[in-house]
Amino acid sequence: MVRISIIGLGLIGGSLGLALKEGAGTGTERVGFDADPYVMDAAERLGAVDRTRLGPGVGAAVEGLAPAQRVEELVVAALELGRDLLYRQHPP
Repeated sequence: MVRISIIGLGLIGGSLGLALKEGAGTGTERVGFDADPYVMDAAERLGAVDRTRLGPGVGAAVEGLAPAQRVEELVVAALELGRDLLYRQHPP
């Protein structure tokens, strides 16, 4: 079983998950992370991922990349970095 983790299930991460569903075939598990639980639910319902892992948010998922890489074959970070950097410099 090949496990692929997708961090960020927006347009890019969700599209990647759907493409992997078509192209990767059987024996591949797509696991999704997102800061928004509604986005994770939608990704599962639409078939973009096989399952999601609920956590305190994408930041925690990114901080946990080293342990995740021990079990996943591939970890993809599809995050909106520009917005996150903007918020750090100019909080709302």
